[in-house]
Amino acid sequence: MNEKVIDVEIEETSLTNNQIYIDKIEPATIVTNIDEFKLYVQEMSSKYMNLVVTEDAIKAAKDDRAKLNKAIDSIKSVRKQIKEKVEVNIQEVYEILKECESTLKASSNNIDVQIKSFESKQKEEKRLTVMEIVKQCKARARQIGCPEAWLDKFEFTESWTNKSVSMTKIEEEIKNKILVILESYNEWVEQREKDINTIKETIVTLNSSFGLNTPMKDKKYIDLLDKNVAMAQISGLIVQDAESQKKAEENAATQAKQVTTTEVLAKIREEDKKKAEAIQQESKIDSFITQYEMVFTYTFAGSAINVQQFGEKFADLAKEHIVKLKPIEGYLNGKQVFPKGGKQ
Repeated sequence: MNEKVIDVEIEETSLTNNQIYIDKIEPATIVTNIDEFKLYVQEMSSKYMNLVVTEDAIKAAKDDRAKLNKAIDSIKSVRKQIKEKVEVNIQEVYEILKECESTLKASSNNIDVQIKSFESKQKEEKRLTVMEIVKQCKARARQIGCPEAWLDKFEFTESWTNKSVSMTKIEEEIKNKILVILESYNEWVEQREKDINTIKETIVTLNSSFGLNTPMKDKKYIDLLDKNVAMAQISGLIVQDAESQKKAEENAATQAKQVTTTEVLAKIREEDKKKAEAIQQESKIDSFITQYEMVFTYTFAGSAINVQQFGEKFADLAKEHIVKLKPIEGYLNGKQVFPKGGKQ
């Protein structure tokens, strides 16, 4: 097999074994400079493990990370080639190459963690700057009447924190998002006014057509509209409520009429009862008078005026005690007449 050289040089160093080559691959035999290459990898890893990334050296750190990652990919490629062609006596070489990968990966990760820490800090600082722009745009929207509930719909775009996105572009996108919210709010207000007018007109029409004694109010249905209930559903509910109220009023009127009729009949019965009792009482009086009639004849001495006064008082007394008076002629003075069969 011809010699194949894989360049994994990261940077210049006093060690010359910065390349790994495959001199010969035979079953159970691998000829390579694996041990010398391992020393090179260890030296490079030691250097980069101790590297401290500073903010002004991020670009250089990114380049170093790229070199390490490239070397890792090259080692991985060699390892795979060996594994593909040789399955006998390769375990030692195979494991050394994996160890080299892992060693360089640790160094790369060390740099990567520090780079990401700086990038995270930069993102957070940019986030605060962007949020201040959002705050200012929301304040202007609030001044022209946009409610806070609508402004809360604003969604922050995470890509704005990326270093590659310019502040000019970010500010333009923020303004466009706020503008979309304002337009949506104005459309909602316009539609709400139309829906409220529809509700009021519908209620007026139904109050008249159903002849409701207690007119329906619109507040209940406007409240439903503000709770985002569909207008079609609200319209159906208004009609349903009107029908229910009409039926309730008709039932109430029927019940009131029945009560009135019952009271009138009861009053008539009471009057008839009183009349019957009066007739019965009068009949008893007449019967009593007929059965127990006494006739008195008196001769009064005195002036005509005294006789007249006595007669009036006697008549009142007779009436109080249910005594019937009538003029009697042809009887002797002082003679008492008892009922038939009675004493004289």
